[in-house]
Amino acid sequence: MKSPKLPLASAILAAAFLSTACSTLQLGRHAAESVLRDDDPDLVEEAIPTLIKAAETAADTWPADRGCAEAAAALQLLYAGAFLSERVERLPPDDFTGREALAARIKGLYRRAFARARATLELREPGFFDKLAAGDVEALQRRRAVDAPLLYYAAAATLGAYSMDPFDASHAKYVQSAILCLERIRAIVPGWNDGSAEELLMSIAFAVPCPGDPAEKAERLYREALAASGGKRASIHVGWALSVAVPGDDPQAFRNALGAALSVDTDADTDLRLLNLLAQRKARRLLGEMDRYFLDPLAGSPAE
Repeated sequence: MKSPKLPLASAILAAAFLSTACSTLQLGRHAAESVLRDDDPDLVEEAIPTLIKAAETAADTWPADRGCAEAAAALQLLYAGAFLSERVERLPPDDFTGREALAARIKGLYRRAFARARATLELREPGFFDKLAAGDVEALQRRRAVDAPLLYYAAAATLGAYSMDPFDASHAKYVQSAILCLERIRAIVPGWNDGSAEELLMSIAFAVPCPGDPAEKAERLYREALAASGGKRASIHVGWALSVAVPGDDPQAFRNALGAALSVDTDADTDLRLLNLLAQRKARRLLGEMDRYFLDPLAGSPAE
C-alpha cells in the first residue's frame, strides 16, 4: 500500500500548519491558565482530552457563552495541531494504517473546532460563513474586536482540515473565507494575540494562491508577527522554517530560523511557556530530520 500523496502546495500547508497552529493559540477564558504555564508537555497531553470534553459540555450547556465556545475550539485545535500531529511524526514512515488513523482524528478535531466557532458566530448572523463563501464581504465588515477569537479559531480549523484533506470540498470551499477572516482580525485588532493572524497567514503564503509575490508577503508577515509578539514566541520561527525556507530550498535559512526558535527564553513569559516548549521540541526534531526536506541539508553550513 502506497502512502497517499498530496499536491505540493497542500503538502507545504500541512507541514507548516501542523507545526505552528498549536503555538498561535491562547485558550478561552474558561480554560485553565495553568495549562499554558505548564512546563511538562507530556502531562498536558494526557490531560487535554478530559479538558476538551469538559469544555465541550460547558459549550453545549451555554451555547451563547462565547468564552465556553472559545475554550472548546482552542483546546481542540491545540490537541490536534500540537500533540496528535507530533504523534504522526513519531510513527514509522511505513506505518500507513497508523498515520491514516491519526490523520482522521486530527481532521475530526479541526472539523469540530470549526463547527463550534461557526455555531457561536452565527447566533448573531445565521448563514455568516456561507454568505462569506458566496462573496458577501459586507458580512465580515460587521464583525468587531469581540469576534476576533472565534474568527481566528474558525479560520485555523478550516485551514487545518484543508491541510489534512484538500479534496474535501466541505472545507476547501471556506479556505478563501478563512483568509478573509484573518485579514479582518488584522484590520480590527492589529497584532491580535501576539501576532497569531500574521503567523498563520505567513504559514500559508506559498500554499494558498493569493495576489502578489508569496516570498515578499511571507517576509512581511514574519516581521509583523515578530514585532507583535515582541520576539517571545518560538513558533513564528518554526513556521518560517517550514513555510518559507523549505519551499525556497534554503537549508541555511531553515537552520537559522530553528536556531532562533531554540533561543527563545521559555520563562520570559509564563503564559507562553507551554507553547514555546512545544515549538522548541518541534524545532529540535526538524533539525535532526533536515534530509526529509532538502536534497543537500548541509548546503550553506560552516562545515561545507
